[in-house]
Amino acid sequence: MWRTKSLIYPSIVFLLLAIFSTLAMSYHVNYAILQDVLEERVQGEAARVTQTIQKDLDKRVERLARFKDSWLVNSTWPPKVGMTPDTVEPSQMHTVQLNRKALTDLWKQLSELFPYWGVDFLLLMEGSGKIHRHLPQMFDPNQTLPAEMLADLRKQTAGGKHWVTAGPVGGRWSLLFFAPLQGGGEPAPQVVFGYRLSHVVVQLLRDHPDLPFVLVSEKGPLGLKRNIVRGNAIDSELVRQAIHHKKSNLAFDEQRPWNLYYTPVDVVGRTLCLVVPVSPKMAHETLSRSRMRMLYATIGSIVVLLLLGLIFNRMILAPLRELRGQASAMVRVCTDEKHRGELDENNHNEIDMLRQALDAASLKLSRHVASLTDAKALLEGLALKDPLTNLGNRRMFDEFLNRALMQYQRKNEKVAVIVLDLDQFRHANQAYGKRGGNQLLIEVGRRFMECLRGEDLVFRIGEDEFAAFLPECPDHEMVMKIARRLHGMLIEPYELSDGSHSLGVSIGMSIFPDSGEDVETLIKQAEKGLKRVKSEGGNDFHLT
Repeated sequence: MWRTKSLIYPSIVFLLLAIFSTLAMSYHVNYAILQDVLEERVQGEAARVTQTIQKDLDKRVERLARFKDSWLVNSTWPPKVGMTPDTVEPSQMHTVQLNRKALTDLWKQLSELFPYWGVDFLLLMEGSGKIHRHLPQMFDPNQTLPAEMLADLRKQTAGGKHWVTAGPVGGRWSLLFFAPLQGGGEPAPQVVFGYRLSHVVVQLLRDHPDLPFVLVSEKGPLGLKRNIVRGNAIDSELVRQAIHHKKSNLAFDEQRPWNLYYTPVDVVGRTLCLVVPVSPKMAHETLSRSRMRMLYATIGSIVVLLLLGLIFNRMILAPLRELRGQASAMVRVCTDEKHRGELDENNHNEIDMLRQALDAASLKLSRHVASLTDAKALLEGLALKDPLTNLGNRRMFDEFLNRALMQYQRKNEKVAVIVLDLDQFRHANQAYGKRGGNQLLIEVGRRFMECLRGEDLVFRIGEDEFAAFLPECPDHEMVMKIARRLHGMLIEPYELSDGSHSLGVSIGMSIFPDSGEDVETLIKQAEKGLKRVKSEGGNDFHLT
């Protein structure tokens, strides 16, 4: 079975390999595209979350600014907060009492308004960064701002400007609003309004339940809801890359319940890491849709390949199998016994069988064409030559005369045509038989050729009629001279196998262009002269 249909099975193997290759390529392409699609979708979610956070923070900052503008503009800080009656001179004692009174009044005002502002804490901070007073009562009085933040504070609030930033205060990340007080010396003391960033995050998650996210600093998550990333640990290295290298990453794992997207987010001048969990439902739906599309595409590819296979079998394999039988017959027909052993009629490879058959057929055809060419040449020779005398026949005479006259007409030269007839040839043919008659005709043709010049041509145009073409005959005298010599030679006795025989010869002649300017007229004029000789008894010659 494998040998009788040898081309089918390689084709099937090829189709199977094409199908498996398509499946493998589709799977890898699908997986890569899925990662890109998920990452792009999560990037969109992260951008939406970031925009929402920024809007909420901006609103809170605007509200704090309005509080500051309402009453802090005219507030002053006692010039020497650290003075006491034990450390000042008697002349300055009145100033210290006024400063204490102003400090008490200022803090009283701040304390009364604190419950209405909705902030998490309120600080009264010296220019050195030390917390002087605070609400609520949960700060260590000896705490100061980090050195880096303190340096930024002095730079940003120079000239009495307020400053909004985020940073760690009391060990917890907070949103801070610094309002410098006038008259407090340099560096200026500050009133600090603050929101715990974890409280801000929790409030954002409560206000926007459709935007799950986690805000992470290098110390850890801020306002983390445990159920958001349950089963997934936040990767500290990806957090560090997002904060320090501003690099986004998708921790993609199809088998895990959650996939986390890490991206840097700017929170009022500070870079934190925004972690957006990818919903398992979203991932599974995306995967399911993608796999279904891949399945449909694969099924479609298989159907297309099968259709191509059927078309391939119908258009190529089936005709090849039919040609195989024809090739076997061709081998038998085109191969002789000498070369038959070189071919294998039992070869079941259609292409190889066809090649052998075509090789054998081409050799046979070449030999046949060669034989036909030889036969054609032979037939052409027989068609233009008289087989008895080997002289040109009437057809050759007419064709040659047509071409020659055109050439000599262009040269403006004269040529002559001679037509002769053997008188009483029938009596010789009856007396000596066909064999003797043929011998007589051959001898007449030989003498005819010997009598003429080398450039003259002789033809046998009938049973006992001959013709000659004489080029370059400048005058009538030359033609008559040739005719006289020809007549004299042809009437001499002929020695035949059955005895000697003499013939009378009648000759008619014409000259181009004196007698006529075309072949038909020229031949008619020569035959006219021949008939005249015949009418006068024959055995003579005449030029018309």
